[in-house]
Amino acid sequence: MELPYETPRYEDDEVVLTGYGLEDVDDHLAGEDEETARQFGWWPKRSTAETVLAAFGAWAQDWAHDGPTRAFAVRDRRTGALLGGCELRRHDDGPFTVSYWTGAEHRRRGVATRALRLLLLYAED
Repeated sequence: MELPYETPRYEDDEVVLTGYGLEDVDDHLAGEDEETARQFGWWPKRSTAETVLAAFGAWAQDWAHDGPTRAFAVRDRRTGALLGGCELRRHDDGPFTVSYWTGAEHRRRGVATRALRLLLLYAED
């Protein structure tokens, strides 16, 4: 697995987009709750360390080999704490889709809005 991997860095006054590292597995799992599982359609299942590592590995492969998905960790700019994540996915027919997730304790504070604004800056570059 190619972790850690390099991603461009985008930031505003509150959050920063970076890549994921092995140290993020526990925080990623801790931020997942029923709302997350329902949003992404896997409820009642839950992520495990193995499924999170598999996702991190797939995202690293996409960055390394120009794959269709660009996933970013969303972190607190001051502390570096993992707040959530976002991704931009390129489709063969041309359009892009975005998705995002915010750790349960970080919701309703504008984290996702800030992350998506930064993700769109990446898309423009």
